[in-house]
Amino acid sequence: MDPVVRRRHRPSWWRRIAMTAALVAVLFAAYVMAMQATLPSGGTVQSRETRDQLHALIHGGALAFGFAAGWALGWASERNGFAYAVTISVVLAFLMAFAMMASWELACSGGIVVLRAWTCG
Repeated sequence: MDPVVRRRHRPSWWRRIAMTAALVAVLFAAYVMAMQATLPSGGTVQSRETRDQLHALIHGGALAFGFAAGWALGWASERNGFAYAVTISVVLAFLMAFAMMASWELACSGGIVVLRAWTCG
């Protein structure tokens, strides 16, 4: 009798793309919700230093969590954690930068405050 060699089943390419896109979407949605939670509401006004520290913590935390989640997803699906971690971190960083630029443009051109309160000059 020949011993049966079991190979590890790898997900198909479309499933890997769907899992990666879903992870990026969930991370970006969590980032947007965290940033919107820092918007001033009514009588509570934070100092600039406190607000900037909070925003830095949110950005750094989102990127660190994205790196760890990407590593876990890559390791679980293909044993290629570093590639997934870098890919998800870079995509998330671009999305965060684009969201900040769009938020500034909306706040300064249209007066619509979305992600943070901007000082337009």
